[in-house]
Amino acid sequence: MDVASRGQSEYDDDADYLEFDVFDDSMLLRYDYSVGSFQQHLVQCSKAIFLGETALRIAELYVATFLLHLLSCMRPLPPKILQVCSGVLGTFVLYRNHSSLLLYNIISFLLVYSTLHVCTKWRTKYTGTMVTFVALSSTAVCQLILPATSFNKILGSVMVLNMKMISVGFDMDNMNDAAVVPDFVGFFGYCFHVGTSLFGPWLSFNNCCTAMRSACFASVLSSIARAAYCGILACCFLLYSSCILDWFLPDELGFYSRVARPLAIELPRSLVDVVVGWNLPMHNFLKNCTLQRYF
Repeated sequence: MDVASRGQSEYDDDADYLEFDVFDDSMLLRYDYSVGSFQQHLVQCSKAIFLGETALRIAELYVATFLLHLLSCMRPLPPKILQVCSGVLGTFVLYRNHSSLLLYNIISFLLVYSTLHVCTKWRTKYTGTMVTFVALSSTAVCQLILPATSFNKILGSVMVLNMKMISVGFDMDNMNDAAVVPDFVGFFGYCFHVGTSLFGPWLSFNNCCTAMRSACFASVLSSIARAAYCGILACCFLLYSSCILDWFLPDELGFYSRVARPLAIELPRSLVDVVVGWNLPMHNFLKNCTLQRYF
């Protein structure tokens, strides 16, 4: 029995096919970038950004940082309590983002802290080098053990953690004979500081201890206002880059615009070649609008 006698169509079209005939690529491109399609894409993308898991994680980070600032206003509160709270809140934020993968951050932290004690006992002048070796070796082992998706998930926080621990090692080298290993509570509060453990930026140990000292309530409110302002700007730029920019610069534009020099990046003659070749439009902007204008 043939297909026509069974009353079925000769071709089983999928449900995602268009309801009208498309005769060429330009017609399909006009449909993809039509007003109705843009509005639907903008609504879906906005929901994913502001109502999705990313927004929840950022909100949790804001709340945890706000709690630490409130604790810093409570007087008299011992610095050790603030350091413990900072480390615990930072660990909570990492757990919410990495779940059980947080274990690798903790193992690297314990290995480096043990290395600091061993180097201090031996009175070696290469504490920073030893800490660097242990931290990078731990990261390499994680990369070998974990799947690529899992490792990429924790890579950012691991690199920030490594930068913090390595900086402490070199600070101890600069102290020479007066080098003392930071106590466990202080080192824990620094490495897992709630404000820098997930996204960074790197902060030196002394600056972190200074930031966690008791502060007045007015300065806390000022910090919260600045954080809220920066958060709103970040959401606006994220919405623009993820949901709107594609409609002004279609994907086909990438075939005609040159934005990088891969050979200069992979085989650079100097670090300048990497900086320039990584993003040519950004380099031209900074050169013409910033460097030549103000420096």
